[in-house]
Amino acid sequence: LSFCRSLSMSETADIGTFEFWLRNDPRPGKPRGYYSPYHASCRAGFTRGVGVRLIAVKADSTTKTIWKGKIRKILPLSNQFGAQQTYCYATDAMDDLADTNVKSLTPQIGKTEVELFQAVIAEMPTDAQPTAFDYDTALDTYDYAFYDIGGSTPSARSLIDRVNQNARGRVFIACDGTFTYVNRHTISGSVSSFTLTNSFQDIMGADGLENTFN
Repeated sequence: LSFCRSLSMSETADIGTFEFWLRNDPRPGKPRGYYSPYHASCRAGFTRGVGVRLIAVKADSTTKTIWKGKIRKILPLSNQFGAQQTYCYATDAMDDLADTNVKSLTPQIGKTEVELFQAVIAEMPTDAQPTAFDYDTALDTYDYAFYDIGGSTPSARSLIDRVNQNARGRVFIACDGTFTYVNRHTISGSVSSFTLTNSFQDIMGADGLENTFN
């Protein structure tokens, strides 16, 4: 299995992806074809759009969700006598934002960046919206926003990114699927999470003007 998430200092994150394989061979409680959609023995509800989580078990037996999203692609291997597996490709809630076109958003007047994020998401179908939200304190108020959309149907992600380019914050989907906004003051005031010693090889530090606000 593998998963990825892309995010730099100040931007809207890319779509997070998760790829994994499931055993599809017969075994106790799970017949052959258990993870083959449209198969007579397929697990109930196993189809595109079903939710998926990657959970880590800690040393103290507690668990932590480290990735959450929806399965977008299911490809069972057609091989009765070889490897009987099913490949799955999943994406996080950022994919729903990128895939949903906003059709009826009215011009917003005197709204903060957080209120603009909320206005965009409110125009999405309920089943496409993120399941939880974590908004940092709003820093800006915009006199007019989204007044120039006209008859176009931009994606929800493109509108959120447009707001965030002005707010200079960070928008991403957290490990547990929460839509998260971190403002620029929080980013610039953050402290180091860990300290690197000399017991490593071939590491390149990140330092550049693209991470400087003023």
